[in-house]
Amino acid sequence: MEEEERSLYEHLEELRDRLIRILIVVGIISVVSLTLSIKEFDLGLIVYLPYPDPSNNIATQVIKILTDNLVPENVELIQTAPGQAFF
Repeated sequence: MEEEERSLYEHLEELRDRLIRILIVVGIISVVSLTLSIKEFDLGLIVYLPYPDPSNNIATQVIKILTDNLVPENVELIQTAPGQAFF
């Protein structure tokens, strides 16, 4: 099997296409996690569905769950910059 040699321009073009796809997916995931919330609905059985609620979004719910499960009870987390919640 011979591999076809590609020029540097073709490699850069493929890299650009892949980066654009990655940015689109990250953008979609960001918009969904910052605008939707996971709510419990009773439809005869308990179902968890996405629900529009920007003030209690998925990102906030994940941070709260991690805080409840990983931080000792006598410790209070203080966030002084936007990125500190992830560190």
